Amino acid sequence: MERISEYDNIFHYFRGQSAEESSLLQNENNATKALINVLQHSDKSITGDFLKLCEPSIEVNDLFEFDYGVQVHERLHKKADRGIVVGIVENESQLNITSYEDKESVPDAFIYSNRLSILLETKIGKTNYLHTGQLEKHKEKFHVEQFNIGEPLFLSWKQIRMSFLEKQFIFANDTVSGFLLRQFDDFCEMNGLGWRGKKHSFLCFPFKARIIAEQVDSFLSNGDFELVNPNSTQGIGYKRKGRRGGFAKLCTGRKALILRFGSVNSVLGVEMQESIDTLLEFTYKRNTTDNNRYRHEAYINLSCVENLKQIVPFIRKAYECNP
Repeated sequence: MERISEYDNIFHYFRGQSAEESSLLQNENNATKALINVLQHSDKSITGDFLKLCEPSIEVNDLFEFDYGVQVHERLHKKADRGIVVGIVENESQLNITSYEDKESVPDAFIYSNRLSILLETKIGKTNYLHTGQLEKHKEKFHVEQFNIGEPLFLSWKQIRMSFLEKQFIFANDTVSGFLLRQFDDFCEMNGLGWRGKKHSFLCFPFKARIIAEQVDSFLSNGDFELVNPNSTQGIGYKRKGRRGGFAKLCTGRKALILRFGSVNSVLGVEMQESIDTLLEFTYKRNTTDNNRYRHEAYINLSCVENLKQIVPFIRKAYECNP
């Protein structure tokens, strides 16, 4: 598996060690800037398709010229045939009905053409909501003579990401557009914009543990295991086909591999924990809940694993014990 590093990504803002500890590695300003950078420096058809996401009826051709910017503090200096405020959020249902009359509003970005002028407000994460009052207030940043202003529209990061993925098949890797589209998708994967896949989970581990986590996933996914992948929060879960529960999980919260040995009534996890701790010369600190409710589980701090072979026997044992 190709290993991805957040520091290889041109859109990723380097914030030092603290970024390793966060499930949301970037802020809204940087996500907005990444989006605008892709649109501004790629083939104009990509901006055209983005505009059609916002306004399906618009007809975009090669004669269109676009202006771009972030952090709109002053009114736009041009008017278009139509103006629209577009809110971008993780889920389109993340909307609060609010008043914003006594507050100043600063749209996160703008895209301008003679036909359509768009002001953008972006939110990232599943707990950040768009506010209707703020979107209405943004309309004051259009040109003073911009009279044709539609109701605010909403896009999800998933819609944008899917649109850009389709474009990846059109633009080759070695073109500027192809490079930027792929970098943006990696950026979204790192930060869970649109959806979260395995790359996002790996990046939540410290670097040394990340390498072992990738090797564990490759071993399980490509080995002689009959697996189905259940939905899992805080990581990647592994479940044996035809069995009820999962037997392994790369847990981003604990930064560890969790192995389950049998059913909840089993105490084999505690026994395996002792063997694992002895092998790795590291005592995993189990809390009271671990020892009382999850005695069938053992925890492996992947930063203490020198090579995958050390823990393969325990992984196979958990697979065989999967009830």
